[in-house]
Amino acid sequence: MSAAFSIMPSLRTVWLVLAALISPLLFVSLAAAGPVDWLADHTEAVAKARKQGKLLLVVHLSGDFAKNSPDASEAKLYRQLILGDPRVAAALADRFVVTYRHVGEAKALPRLVSTEEKGRKDDRVEAVKGPLKPPEMAIAYVCLPDERVLHFVPGFVSPLELLVELEWVEATYSRLVKAREAEMPAILRAAHREVVDQQDLDGFAGLFPTRWTENLPPPEYTTVDLPEGLAAARSVWDWSQRQRLGVRGPLELKNRSKRLARELVRSDRLAALAAHGRLGSDFAHLVLSEFPLVYLSDLAGPAFEACAGQRFWQAMPRREELARWWADCCKSGRRTLLIIADDRPTAEGDSPAESRPAWPADDAAQLAELWRVATQVVTIDELASLLTDASLQPLAYDPASGPPRFILHDARGFRYAEVAAKDATAEKLADILRTAVGPGVRETTVQPAGVQGSNVKE
Repeated sequence: MSAAFSIMPSLRTVWLVLAALISPLLFVSLAAAGPVDWLADHTEAVAKARKQGKLLLVVHLSGDFAKNSPDASEAKLYRQLILGDPRVAAALADRFVVTYRHVGEAKALPRLVSTEEKGRKDDRVEAVKGPLKPPEMAIAYVCLPDERVLHFVPGFVSPLELLVELEWVEATYSRLVKAREAEMPAILRAAHREVVDQQDLDGFAGLFPTRWTENLPPPEYTTVDLPEGLAAARSVWDWSQRQRLGVRGPLELKNRSKRLARELVRSDRLAALAAHGRLGSDFAHLVLSEFPLVYLSDLAGPAFEACAGQRFWQAMPRREELARWWADCCKSGRRTLLIIADDRPTAEGDSPAESRPAWPADDAAQLAELWRVATQVVTIDELASLLTDASLQPLAYDPASGPPRFILHDARGFRYAEVAAKDATAEKLADILRTAVGPGVRETTVQPAGVQGSNVKE
């Protein structure tokens, strides 16, 4: 971002204002525009877009993913503040299928606010204050019917700002449909680069060297490339906002190390501006100038984490299956043991992988069978959904240590044993099972067909 940005408007700013004034979107008959119909079922929305040949507007919100309620504060705010504007409704009416999804943490599995113990060099918890309410965030993705991303708009933007971005998409899309499939990524990349200040592009290239080579096909990206590219773009945005506010860092952004870039991404100094002031379309243009037509399924997780600083939660395919399993266990009067899989990514500088237990663990399931306890290995996302679907007591946890590794319930759904990940050993589990269930007759039972991970005998 140019240092003169705070003194006079940039060319992009002028373009945005003019586009908003002369955009054909604004001349659509507003009287005919009704409320925007947005679908909670993502699969249904994709099928509808493909059938009708429309673009997708996918809105990800930071509310409880396990409930995905249209009455959640984030959903009501976005729909009333932004989609409720008649100009936006008119622009979306004939060209878009709109869908929303909450991707924030579940109220059934809240993190706790903890304070770091003073005077100590480690990060042990001194006191627990209560559940932590994550900051609100929204990201709107404009996608082709096959869910490749044309553009995205982070933050609770104003209706006019969203309208301008939709107009940019319409103009760019009209160029794409005239091109061959193989030419589309390069055309979209060039369109994103056209509207970003050159100094921002230089800073981004310094933190994330491009994989693109002239006259060669688009480079393939990996699950590592995307988070690093998003972190670099977020650092450029952070620096640009400081420039606007007249704050200059001691180093030029393009000379900063990747480690410093990650530190900037983790800082929350501009979190409020990112969520409610708007993160800035320049951030999205930078990301998509390197990853044009990236699939939403690849981009959504790291983009939400980069923008909101929160974990990206999502309903898993086994959700209904797990709910049925739980109901069957309660009906047959069986105790249950949930083994929480470790899905934490291995970060740079972590200890060797062998220092972490590998889950699911066969010995844990075998021990449960000895005491005739129905067992399921679940991810953290599945655990949150199951706690919600079964109306179980919320399970609050310290984010430093994570959720428990073992959770034991009786036949009524009462939780009477938890084992933290750091204490999760076969010996510890055996002690708990002996105490809670009793020695009894240890006989293995037959696993019923079609019930994955369960040893409930029907």
